[in-house]
Amino acid sequence: MNSTPALEVADVRIFKSFQPAKNATNNLLWAQSVDFIFNGFNESEKNLSIDGASIIKPTGLLRLTNKTRDAIGHAFYSKPIQMLDTSSNSSPNASSFSTTFVFQIVSPKGKGGFGFAFALAPSKQLPGAAAEHYLGLFNPSNDGDSSNHIFAVKFDTVNGFNENSDTEGNHVGVNINNLSCDSRDGPLSSILIIITIASVFCQNFMLNWKSH
Repeated sequence: MNSTPALEVADVRIFKSFQPAKNATNNLLWAQSVDFIFNGFNESEKNLSIDGASIIKPTGLLRLTNKTRDAIGHAFYSKPIQMLDTSSNSSPNASSFSTTFVFQIVSPKGKGGFGFAFALAPSKQLPGAAAEHYLGLFNPSNDGDSSNHIFAVKFDTVNGFNENSDTEGNHVGVNINNLSCDSRDGPLSSILIIITIASVFCQNFMLNWKSH
């Protein structure tokens, strides 16, 4: 969510559903679902909360950052979405979700930026969040703290945290509670990422997450 280049988003679609589960009496519970679509944006939209450098342009584009150095901009869906089904007497059932969005990073000639992140967070308030490679989500003190409860898919346009841990240039990374290292194994193996245009600077993006 931070970038030296300007970042613009055209539309966002998301669908979330709980996997069918059985309760203590072995009865099948109904799946719950939430879905919403932003087919372009307007200033009267009540379900979108923006702050920092973010603005909605007259053309219907959401601009998250501008060309100011170390700019931070956020755009969150205003209504909380329950990601754990706690109605069962057994352990909470995690939900699956999928999302697609179209974005463009408009870069100054010859320069990149630290990119941005699609994130799931317990709050749209992120006090103390830093710019640069923290992408407006974390800061040097809380990066890696398990109490963050933040899941992020980051889109880097340059080397991020350090040259030894991040791949060179444009890349996509999946991160939980930190941006210092990308998670590729373990429970994240159920993530399907489809990118229809190769360059990080202009993408049609789809993310599917399947809970177990």
